[in-house]
Amino acid sequence: MNRTCARVLPAALAVVAATTAFSPATARHPVTHRYCAVVVDKAPSRHHASRVVTRACADSPEAAPLRTARADNTLLVTVYQDANYGGAQTSIYGRGGPCDSSGYSLNDTGGANSAVNGISSYRLFSNCNKSAVFTGTGGSGTGSGVLGGDQSYVGDAWNDNVNSMKVWNG
Repeated sequence: MNRTCARVLPAALAVVAATTAFSPATARHPVTHRYCAVVVDKAPSRHHASRVVTRACADSPEAAPLRTARADNTLLVTVYQDANYGGAQTSIYGRGGPCDSSGYSLNDTGGANSAVNGISSYRLFSNCNKSAVFTGTGGSGTGSGVLGGDQSYVGDAWNDNVNSMKVWNG
């Protein structure tokens, strides 16, 4: 295992574990519209990942843990379970302010994917007007190329298979 994988894999497992803990009652009766927030730092450079600072999930978008995660942070992107911005959602906030040309690199969207049961669409905010999605973590695997604006459907190759993402202003 190379050094990058050795660093990314434990972080990926932590994200999945933090967002997929179910009680037996929840497993039998899944919540149909779960809301999550993830806060990330600005990427230290174009070739490095944005560090996940905190994450929280709740059954209501106005729950206290989500209000706390949103406070003093900038909404960057909201990913959705279904095409056309439907179903469960996870919003990703930046601690470094709005997007600029360096943007934010989300090297492992496993937690967001897990929380929404697969990313099918997303909306960009706060000067983020360009994006790229990848089937692998760390920008690996099949890539979309540069996409402009919101994506009402990520396409068949990436539907429920977005494992990393970059957002920026370009």
